[in-house]
Amino acid sequence: MKVQQYREFLFILGDQSIDIFDYFGVDELHGLTRTNCNKKQDTELTAYIAGLCNYIPNKSHKYNADSPLFIFINSKRLRGSYMDVTLINHEAMHLSFHIFKWDVSKEEEMITFAEHITHLIIRTLKTYGYVY
Repeated sequence: MKVQQYREFLFILGDQSIDIFDYFGVDELHGLTRTNCNKKQDTELTAYIAGLCNYIPNKSHKYNADSPLFIFINSKRLRGSYMDVTLINHEAMHLSFHIFKWDVSKEEEMITFAEHITHLIIRTLKTYGYVY
């Protein structure tokens, strides 16, 4: 697992779905459970959690006080193709909705922000050895 703090969010790249529960030390996370996670095997085609964006569940967890949000990407789902970009952009859009407080009158800014976050994560993944 690799973790990178950015101003807007905490980025967590897990080796498998269960890593997000382990990282935060929880058995339930935004409607997802460790029990159900343990029942589903992660593969390149399917996983209990491919990606997730939401609030950091534990207020005592150390994070940047400017943004208590995280993006989790399950590396088992990364293929080195356009599908990675769509997964990352999907989570970046969730982040953008949170950041812009669901104000769709700022649609263009929200989309541009999500593109920026997608590029940021792809560059980060390249530093970890992922090739695109």
